[in-house]
Amino acid sequence: MECRHHPTCPGCPLADRPYEAQLRAKASRLHRAVERFGHLPEPAPIVGSAFTEAYRHRLKLPVHIGKQVSIGLYAEVGRGKKVLHTPDCPVLAPELREALGPIVAWLRGKAGVHSLDLRVSRATGELQAVFACRGGELPGGARAARALMRDVPALVSVAVSTADKAGKRVMGANPRVVAGRQALEEAIGSTRYDLLPGAFFQADPRQAAVLHGLVRDAVGKATSVLDLYSGVGAYGLMLAEGRRVVMVEEVRQSAEAARRRAPAGVTVHTSKVEDMTFDGSFDVVVLNPARRGSDPASLERVAKLGRRLVYVSCGPETLARDLDVLAAHGMRTKSLTPIDLFPQTREVETVAVLERGEPVRTWSVKGGSAQSPVPTGVSGARGRPGLVWVLALG
Repeated sequence: MECRHHPTCPGCPLADRPYEAQLRAKASRLHRAVERFGHLPEPAPIVGSAFTEAYRHRLKLPVHIGKQVSIGLYAEVGRGKKVLHTPDCPVLAPELREALGPIVAWLRGKAGVHSLDLRVSRATGELQAVFACRGGELPGGARAARALMRDVPALVSVAVSTADKAGKRVMGANPRVVAGRQALEEAIGSTRYDLLPGAFFQADPRQAAVLHGLVRDAVGKATSVLDLYSGVGAYGLMLAEGRRVVMVEEVRQSAEAARRRAPAGVTVHTSKVEDMTFDGSFDVVVLNPARRGSDPASLERVAKLGRRLVYVSCGPETLARDLDVLAAHGMRTKSLTPIDLFPQTREVETVAVLERGEPVRTWSVKGGSAQSPVPTGVSGARGRPGLVWVLALG
């Protein structure tokens, strides 16, 4: 990919490689993560994207306001770091690039703005902006927000969040709308979603449709589904037709957005997964945690709730660790399918399909096999054991 900001801008570390080489690097990352655990299967070939440029429908970037306004990632420039202005970033959707010009002009003199979260709906072409500001107040308030909406006609929602005082987090907390609509509408296939300010959603709805297809195929003809870490209902709403679906999401705004779109037969709980109790079991459990993965106690409970588990992960290393824990509780990984949602980067998404079987107590290693000394059969290689175990090889 040609980009005048590469490699100074750190956003696309693989931009100088042909796309096939990028896919090999991503597949290799997943392979390295799972090969530590002999009971995990070899991943399937990676599913590439047809959209390697202009695919990001959302940007989340720091803002620097001085003599000039800069919006971009922090980059090493000279003897220090500064916000590198990249309004022509080639991975941004055209609607985002077009909106940045008037947004930069509007930001002049608004020194309290720390970062920008700008999203465009693939379904409607409309925009939503969230400005993280010191003190949680937008300079100029609602009047300034409405002025920006006049300058950017596609902008239908402007929100403000509270910037991180320490400056370590790009995005702010507790977003609230100051002008325009409360939510942006998005769609994947025939499923419609409400995206409140700051809500997580895949960066490219077109490639997300491919991911959703993998999840739908893995769920199959199941009639009851438990969707954990459900967000705005990306999977739960897609799977709702003809099924009993229970969704669990701890972020109140995301759970409320899912609830607004939920048809009959779908229940949405606002709760942490680890705090939930469930009556009965489900045909399939869909698990889509953040990059850090889940925790051992939650995984032990999840393993008892369904005959099949579909685990969607954006972190190969934490995925492999969690699959190892699940194997100890009888959920055996049957397939691993990597998919590229972020061309030009090292990131890789994976859909893992697990089915109930016997708990893993031994696994193959180079030169022989290893036996777990842990009574439950959890591998000592799981990444965060409470004790260090010595395994006998031979």
